Amino acid sequence: MRMSKFLAGSGLLCLLAAPVSAQMASPMPESYRQVQLNALELQRQVLLAMADSMPVQFYRDKVTPIQRDFAQQLEHAAGSLVYIVSSVMKAAPPAPADTATYLNTRAGLQGFINATYDWAGNVLKTQTAAQREA
Repeated sequence: MRMSKFLAGSGLLCLLAAPVSAQMASPMPESYRQVQLNALELQRQVLLAMADSMPVQFYRDKVTPIQRDFAQQLEHAAGSLVYIVSSVMKAAPPAPADTATYLNTRAGLQGFINATYDWAGNVLKTQTAAQREA
């Protein structure tokens, strides 16, 4: 589980770090958009596999009162994508979802993850060349 979180988190960082270094050397090639979309899809699949791996009755369990439970950890991982894309790519974030629905069921959590990654993918797909350079 710890390795999966690391992979998901490092994937988000790589998604952003690579464009910065590419911009410093030369304009970002259009072909890089597909690399970023592929990275998003890989991250989505990791989070979905994590949601699928945990029995639903343990989604809300946590060891100490102050830490996030399992469902909240996945919400945080997917929700971080919304923060990153909306702040870095200057995209309007999606409307907030109902936590009572998506934190308590497998279908709800998978739906939240899919909706978040669909939104981010759409932002990336619809960026103009000028927006990508900015």
